[in-house]
Amino acid sequence: MNKQNNGLRAFFAVLMCIPIGFIIYFAVLYTNHNIPVSEVVSVSITAGDGKVYNYTDEETRTFFLDVYLDAAADENIVSPPEGVIPASVACDRGDKRIDYKLYPSVKDGTVIMQDENGYFYSLPSDVEQHLLVRSEFQYLYAGDLLPAFTVVSGDRIQEISPVNYKWSYKKADGKYYSDNITIKYEEGSDLRIYSDRENSIGFSVQPSTLELRINGESVAPGSFSSLAYSADTTLDVSVRATWVNDGESNYGTAEYNFKILYDIPAKVYLSNDVCVRGDTLLLRVDMLTDGETVELESDLITTAPEFEVQGGVAYAILPISLENEPGTYDLTFISGENTVKLTLDVVEADYGFGTYHYPNDLFMQYVANDKIEELSSAIDNTVVFGGAMFFTFDSSFALPCEGGEIIETYGKSIVINDETAQEAPFSGYVPGNVYQVAEGTSVVSMQRGKVVYAGETALTGGTVIISHGMGIYSYYFHVEHIAVTEGTTVQKGAILGKAGTSPLSPEEVGNIVHNAISVGKVFVDPKPFIEGTLFID
Repeated sequence: MNKQNNGLRAFFAVLMCIPIGFIIYFAVLYTNHNIPVSEVVSVSITAGDGKVYNYTDEETRTFFLDVYLDAAADENIVSPPEGVIPASVACDRGDKRIDYKLYPSVKDGTVIMQDENGYFYSLPSDVEQHLLVRSEFQYLYAGDLLPAFTVVSGDRIQEISPVNYKWSYKKADGKYYSDNITIKYEEGSDLRIYSDRENSIGFSVQPSTLELRINGESVAPGSFSSLAYSADTTLDVSVRATWVNDGESNYGTAEYNFKILYDIPAKVYLSNDVCVRGDTLLLRVDMLTDGETVELESDLITTAPEFEVQGGVAYAILPISLENEPGTYDLTFISGENTVKLTLDVVEADYGFGTYHYPNDLFMQYVANDKIEELSSAIDNTVVFGGAMFFTFDSSFALPCEGGEIIETYGKSIVINDETAQEAPFSGYVPGNVYQVAEGTSVVSMQRGKVVYAGETALTGGTVIISHGMGIYSYYFHVEHIAVTEGTTVQKGAILGKAGTSPLSPEEVGNIVHNAISVGKVFVDPKPFIEGTLFID
């Protein structure tokens, strides 16, 4: 019996709450729809394009408060318009906010409101019209501003701004407005068309008339696709477009003056498509525009090309590291937006092999890891990308000394062991040629260049490194009485010092000149430099 009474009491309690809920709802509704503008201290609008507008003036506060108050619930609207990004409006009352969204449609000339509870409302037509021409909704007319002018070269689309224009466009109220938003052209744009692509000019809205001048000469607009020059050429282009006023469409005029490069893509050639490890190839690039660079993408172990321009043609040396495995390599040369793909076959070369054994104390003094690192650090800090060119292509490199017999040759694979086996063996390659010479023999510069290192390392003794340009460096190890200083320019054949000895060489060997050449940090066979065959194009 008590359970039944308790159930009845709960039922009547629910019935009593229903009127109270309606009273609260209508009280809130009444309060929100009877707000004096004096209570609204500011209005914030986040437009559909993400821009935020904040207002405190009475006129704007009144307008956006009235938008909310004058909205009429519309049960026929059950969802927001498809594809329309709403503007969010917040009327700040200090103690609370009134938030609502506006869904504008220029096409339909309507604006739908949605309150913070998700209900939809229609607005009076004059309010809709006023909203659609306000500056917060200017983004809706982006497609009605001055038509975009583009120069197309293949996949490259370049939009160009006018130097002068007058443009009138309609808004939702049926009135014409002047376009003062389109940005005018500024010099400095990197504009170009390519000789091997389809080229054209065009507007997003076709003009009534179009005049085109190239280098001062009047040409048919369609002829832009058939331009042909034998070399890279900078073109002065003038365009004048007119859209007539027919009373319905947007209308105006626009003038364009700009420079654009007619670019013949760089052509890349290798001096050979087959080489051995340790070889050097001459890289030739035709039609390389001033300021353009060429980058190489490949699994080939080499160095970045460092170009020198001779007779309008750019040259670089491509070193083939001894670390490369024999095989076929894909080379992709990238210049701006253009690529050239080549292949290179690297074949094995037998440079010989040697094993050397030294007492532990000698090994630790000259070949230990810290001694190897000392030499590597000297090279890393000295051999850098870029630098002046100190020689001409028709000038071969000299021998580093007069007379002498080569007793170790470039590329020989070597293993140096600690006789006590306390230390891990060192393995590597002979980076250049070793000459056995008479005592007092002068060591000379192989080519004109700048001395970038003159000092000593434990492994190589007195050491001189010279930069010759194009990334080429020559090395002179075990030099006694070094006669040059860092930063000085030396001529081909200049005396750098005297041939010294190496504690790692047998005593009977006597004086030696150990000489090497690298391109970047890749050591290569000196032979083509000495024979002068490298720069035969």
